[in-house]
Amino acid sequence: MDYQWEPSTWMSVGLFVAVFGIWWGFYQVCNFRIAGYALLMLMLLQKCVTLFILQLEPMDILIVVKIFSVIPFVLALQYYRYDAPDSQSKCWANFFAVVLAVNILEPGLLKEIKQGIYINSLAGFLLAALTILVGWNTGSVKNKQFVVRGAGWAYASAYFVWHICLFYAQIYELSAVPACGEDTLTAICGEGPDYLNPDSDCQNRIDDCRGNYFIFDTVLNIFPMVMSVFSEYGPQSWPQARAYSLAFKLAMNAIWTSQGVSAEFVRLMYVEITFDEVVFFWFQIFVLVMVAFGFYYEAQRRKGKGAAQSDPQS
Repeated sequence: MDYQWEPSTWMSVGLFVAVFGIWWGFYQVCNFRIAGYALLMLMLLQKCVTLFILQLEPMDILIVVKIFSVIPFVLALQYYRYDAPDSQSKCWANFFAVVLAVNILEPGLLKEIKQGIYINSLAGFLLAALTILVGWNTGSVKNKQFVVRGAGWAYASAYFVWHICLFYAQIYELSAVPACGEDTLTAICGEGPDYLNPDSDCQNRIDDCRGNYFIFDTVLNIFPMVMSVFSEYGPQSWPQARAYSLAFKLAMNAIWTSQGVSAEFVRLMYVEITFDEVVFFWFQIFVLVMVAFGFYYEAQRRKGKGAAQSDPQS
């Protein structure tokens, strides 16, 4: 029998398309100096209101730290694009490379190693090193765009597959679903990575209380790839698009994590997938190969650049 998509599946597709369009609109606004500053400041103010005053979003310390590091970081990027003196170019570019590398290290150090996910965490550590290698002293501003000369499709693709693999095995609490507190889940499922617990009571509670972020994360990471395809600088503009899209996503978190949002709406964002340990193993191996290829590509690029500089005819 042919598989038929349910109405909720089509609604999820429409919702993702709408969110993608909103991100695109935000991104275009930030291509204007004053409008970009105003939008990012409004996002920062909105997070203060929804988190601390109205308390609409869960007060997860890691999420709070990420929100109030990423959005100010993008504000700094807006300043770098429009107002930073040329003399500060290398300093700002290196700062951005370090911030992105730290962001890549965080899930491996704080989550994956504890869960026994060693291959993808290793790939993340290597990708962080590659980020420094690609971004160090290679960023500049061209036509008001943050351009990283070392960023090619090899790096952008390696980051893409690493990030979506990161969320293939992760499940998240749906705060809009009642009776899904962390204490309750721990009492039923125990400590450790929940997907390894075969107990039926645990799996049923996970089905009721948690959703998978894989599809949403894939859409989020497709955004900077699409922006790069249509940019005159190609993948060299990927770091800028990735930074802005992450800030927009964090600002919009209240839409799908608010305590006042219906469970049915949240389920449209956290689309369920079938987790398979064998698929996950080979997925991690593929990511490791992609990151290794990124290193190879960068080594060849630097080798060719060094040869061109040493050639007296060049």
